[in-house]
Amino acid sequence: MKLEVFRALSRGGVSARNRRSSSLIVIILVAFLVVGIFVSLLPDMGQGQEKVRDNQQYQVSVIRKLIYVMVTDDKGQPVTDLSKEDFILYDNGKEKLLTEFENHTMSLPAEKKGPEPVVENKPEEKVPAPQPLLNRIFLYLFDLVFTDQGGFKLAREAALRSLEKELEPDMLVGVLTFSGGRVLNVLHQPDRDREGARRAIESIQAKDIMPLAPSRFFDSQFQIATSGAAYDSYSRSGPGRMSNDVMAGKIVSSNFIWSMQSLAQALRYIQGKKIILLYSNGIHPAYIGRGAYVDNGNAHLGRDYEQLCRQLADANASVFPIDTEDNFYLAYPETAKGIPSLREMASKTGGQYAGTIYAAPNHIEKIETLTGAYYVLGYPVPESWDGKYHEIKVKVKRPGCRVIFQPGYFNQKPFSSFSELEKKIHLVDVALSPKPLSGEPVRFAMEVQVKSPAPPNNIRIIARLRLEELGEVVGPRVEAVSLLFDQLDQIVDSRRVELDLTKPEYRQKPLSIQSELSSKPGTYKCRLVIRNMETGKSAVAAASVTIPGPDKK
Repeated sequence: MKLEVFRALSRGGVSARNRRSSSLIVIILVAFLVVGIFVSLLPDMGQGQEKVRDNQQYQVSVIRKLIYVMVTDDKGQPVTDLSKEDFILYDNGKEKLLTEFENHTMSLPAEKKGPEPVVENKPEEKVPAPQPLLNRIFLYLFDLVFTDQGGFKLAREAALRSLEKELEPDMLVGVLTFSGGRVLNVLHQPDRDREGARRAIESIQAKDIMPLAPSRFFDSQFQIATSGAAYDSYSRSGPGRMSNDVMAGKIVSSNFIWSMQSLAQALRYIQGKKIILLYSNGIHPAYIGRGAYVDNGNAHLGRDYEQLCRQLADANASVFPIDTEDNFYLAYPETAKGIPSLREMASKTGGQYAGTIYAAPNHIEKIETLTGAYYVLGYPVPESWDGKYHEIKVKVKRPGCRVIFQPGYFNQKPFSSFSELEKKIHLVDVALSPKPLSGEPVRFAMEVQVKSPAPPNNIRIIARLRLEELGEVVGPRVEAVSLLFDQLDQIVDSRRVELDLTKPEYRQKPLSIQSELSSKPGTYKCRLVIRNMETGKSAVAAASVTIPGPDKK
């Protein structure tokens, strides 16, 4: 489904002095309206008529789970020569049969990758490499509240260096910040535009930091100063020093959890492996009831934090935290700082705590190398929804290997329980993803015709298929949605119509669907999705179309 979630947030651009505080809550509640600024994603009007070629194929729907796994040796170097038979995977304690397996080595130095394979085919006969089951998306997340200026400056420098030297060109990169409220700011939507990502990171200045620095003990008191937007998010009395420092920390911690939960919800519907590089001092254990502070009344925040980690894991998002605390405080014990929260988030999301920014100047290179050599394990999961968190364990038979993996997930709930937003997200997932999260749809053929270079209604989609080819999609309430995507996977136009496929007339002759869409000259992706509105079972046809420009003569 690509990355329209983030495009919805960053529409209009970002500047150093005036960044749009695009809320990931808005993603979930409004603009996310599937995927991008598709506020008119599904118009209620649409027509269908006839005539199409008859060369469809039927595929059985399957639900499967894909697990991203990294394996290192005892020196921390990636192990890249394992086979499917080397892995054992448990889901809630039950060993699962691995039906899918991929081995990827993307980011190792050339001398460690081995020689390039000799290809005997002629150039014109080369078969393109298959797309990986899970692509990688790299997200820089700068915490501007629980942080220190010295550590932030080093983090910013490291991030800028990595854009030039350490990240693979094909990796999608996004930039976000947390500034104290219940939103994350999307400065750069994930894409391959390194210059855009650079400008976004450069736009974050030390003056943007609104420190509610991790609490330190001075004479058994929390000494915390805050100002600006972070202060205003939890105080009505205006900027200045707060009288209740601990309460301020609790509120901002709650805001951080809330905003990250919204991010997790958004990322869940984006295909691929999400790698979050979190620059932060972490949340002090007193704020979330950890360690010696377990009985201080913040147990609910501790539970929320644990749930956040599970939601990130469920979204296949692994967090690699870097502690940005100033050197002055490095001698303080970890139990009196936010480091335990960073370690917890890393371990429970399948990531790795990278240490302090002062001790790990080349952390991004190491993370890129680690995450660039990985395996994908796939296995079928039951379609029945239990609403529970499933714990995953992965073991490697080879001795001396350390395994890093997604620790768990929430089983997909039934389509009947989807919100309207989730149904729209599901629709785009089915339309665009070669491997939808909801399982394989029925595939069928369609024809796309260009009537003229100029809109309106200059593109015609026509399809014809037999009901028996639709299998479980057939029902009394079925929708047929025609969608036109541009090359950035943004919806340009769409049409929708409802059908009752249990009516006798549909049994007597092939189902014919025809719709007309509009767009200017260019190349587009056309999709026709037929979906059972009760069960979510779907069928999809895909084609591309190029609208030529008008004759200059």
